[in-house]
Amino acid sequence: MLLLDEPFSGGLDPSGILAMRRVLQHLAKRDDMTVVIATPVPELVEEVADRIAILRDAQVQAHDTLENLRKLAGAERLDEVYQKLANPRGIANIDQYFAGGKP
Repeated sequence: MLLLDEPFSGGLDPSGILAMRRVLQHLAKRDDMTVVIATPVPELVEEVADRIAILRDAQVQAHDTLENLRKLAGAERLDEVYQKLANPRGIANIDQYFAGGKP
């Protein structure tokens, strides 16, 4: 088991991010390896993850394959899936603020 806490946030340049993603893709395909990644940047794990857990306040909001999470949230991109499942009022609050109302 490999546990990684924000592995892409250590000042990696684009080629370092690509290399890290490639290494994680290879490790995740192995039958004898489980890779757990905590990251605030969901699009970096879309190509790596078999299953994704959406957390909010240390509580699991959803846990499934990317495709099933997309269906559940009614969204295509993982950042949108996260937004809808972990903070469903977030976008509405922003829109309301710019429309002149309080969120």
